[in-house]
Amino acid sequence: MLFPDTDIDHRVKIAMRFIEANGDRQLSLNEIAQSINVSPWHLCRLFKIATGTSVNQYLLNLRMQRAKDLLETTCLRVKEVMNQVGIRDESHFARTFKKLFGVSPSQHRALHRAQLSAISATTDPARNSLEAAISA
Repeated sequence: MLFPDTDIDHRVKIAMRFIEANGDRQLSLNEIAQSINVSPWHLCRLFKIATGTSVNQYLLNLRMQRAKDLLETTCLRVKEVMNQVGIRDESHFARTFKKLFGVSPSQHRALHRAQLSAISATTDPARNSLEAAISA
């Protein structure tokens, strides 16, 4: 969950769990509202009061965080990541990712891998001495 559990209406918590469990497919506001037996308008109102954000923004943020995690932990192509998180429009995905994280999905993956390599090189003395011996 992107928000702490404290003081959130139980219906909103249920809606958040529903979104998290089904965020990889197309979700309608009506479907989410039905999951907690309220109207779409009432869901929007409850959600905004409880979280300070809209249902759609919550879903988009959740998808983008999942995409970021997949880019960091898998070798899936960007298009495959996009499909796994339930986004079908490639330009929308790239634009939204860059807006949220400051870099494109491909750049994020490259930067993350470079950071991991740098950390690995500085924390593995045996590897460092082996690489030094090979390059000598």
